[in-house]
Amino acid sequence: PEAAAARPSPAPIARAAASAAPSAGPVAEAGPDPSADPASSPSREPSRAARPAEIARAEMAPVELVQVAPAAPPARVPTVAILAPASGEVLPGGKAKRAVVKLRATGVALAAGGDHLCVAVDRHPCRRVVDLAAPLALGALDPTLDEGQHVLSVLIVRGSSESVKPVGKAEAFASRSFFVGKRKVVWKDGGPMLLANVPEDGPAPAEGPLLDVYGANFDVASGYRVHVSVAGPGIEDGVGESVKTLAPFRLRGARVGEYVVRFSLFHMDPTLGPSGSSTTVTYTSKPVKGPFSEVTRTFRVTPHTTN
Repeated sequence: PEAAAARPSPAPIARAAASAAPSAGPVAEAGPDPSADPASSPSREPSRAARPAEIARAEMAPVELVQVAPAAPPARVPTVAILAPASGEVLPGGKAKRAVVKLRATGVALAAGGDHLCVAVDRHPCRRVVDLAAPLALGALDPTLDEGQHVLSVLIVRGSSESVKPVGKAEAFASRSFFVGKRKVVWKDGGPMLLANVPEDGPAPAEGPLLDVYGANFDVASGYRVHVSVAGPGIEDGVGESVKTLAPFRLRGARVGEYVVRFSLFHMDPTLGPSGSSTTVTYTSKPVKGPFSEVTRTFRVTPHTTN
C-alpha cells in the first residue's frame, strides 16, 4: 500500500468557489422613440443569431450531486472470503503476476448483470467477478505489482452497482495483505479503507449515474466524515459534500463527457476550551492518514444512441 501510495496521486478536484464576483449589469440601449410612427421606425435586428449549441446548453438541467437513500439491508448479510494468496504470503517477483486469486462467497447469487464481486489490489479500480471458478491472476488486477506490500480487497456489489453495506459487525467485505519480493510491512491490516464504485463508461440513466462508496474498518457514527467531490461537464469548478453516512449519491443531470470523483475520509477531533463555569468543545475536521483513506475514479458519460 505504501508503494501504491507513493505513486503520483491524481490532481485535486477543483472546489466550487464560496462566492463569485458580481457580474456587470447589462448596458442600457436606446430604444425607438415611442412617439414615432411604428411604420417609420427602423427595425432592430439582433447583433448576432443565437447559436444552437448555446441554446442547448441554456436549456439543460443543472448538474446536481444528491445523496439518495440506500437499498434496504438484506435479511442476512452475505459474506466473502479470500482463500489465496495467503495472508502475509511472500510471492516471488517473477511469479507474482501469475499467482491465482481464490475467493469464496456465501449467501449471494452471482450473475452477469446482477450481484457480483468487486475485486481490487491496492487503489486500482476493481474488477467485476461473477464466476468464482474462472482463473483470476493478480496481474489482471495490478499490471505492475511492484516490490513490497500490497492489499487485496473484495466486496459484494448489488446489480444496481451499490455495495452491500455492513449491518452491525456483519459485512460483505474481506481484505488481506501480501508481499512481492520482500516482506516489509508498511501498512497494518485493519486500517480505515474507502472503496468506490462509479459507473462504467456509457449513457447516463434517467435518475443519474450512481456514485457509491464503501467504508471498511471504521464506524461513521464515531466522528468520521466522508467527503465526496465531483467535477466534469456542467460542474467544471467542482461540487462537494461532506456526509456522515455511507449512502450512495446520484449525479442528476449528468452531461456527455468525463467526470472525476474523489472520496476522502476525515475525522472530527474534539478540542476542549478553557475550564470554568462552562466548557467549550471545538471539533476540527482532520484527514485520516493512510493510503486507503482517499480514492479517485473517473467515468465518461456517452450519448444515447437511437436505432
